[in-house]
Amino acid sequence: SLSAPTELHRSGLAPWQQQRAIEQLQSRYHENLSIADLAVEARLSPFHFIRSFKRSVGIPPHQYLTKIRLERARGLLETTNLSITNVAFEIGYETPSHFARLFRRKYGMTPTAYRRERNT
Repeated sequence: SLSAPTELHRSGLAPWQQQRAIEQLQSRYHENLSIADLAVEARLSPFHFIRSFKRSVGIPPHQYLTKIRLERARGLLETTNLSITNVAFEIGYETPSHFARLFRRKYGMTPTAYRRERNT
């Protein structure tokens, strides 16, 4: 028996592609996950994957990954005593300064200030 051909969604990813991409981003956020890896999972070229992901989700995959990482970082800062450096490494950043810069841009304060505010 032949299965029906996959419907093309001109407005973005097919539901199975979107679900698979988001699952990959959420489960592998701490890894050095490439656009090429995600595109292979969706059976698209990297260019078409990026464009379709943005149409479906509203932001590009890299921004979505950053959002996931920073949300996880907030959880770690609130619930653990890990150093800022270890939090950065735990969520997939190679340098604490890059993590701190992104965190400050998103939340308006450094990770240290965020932790201090939540623990008072």
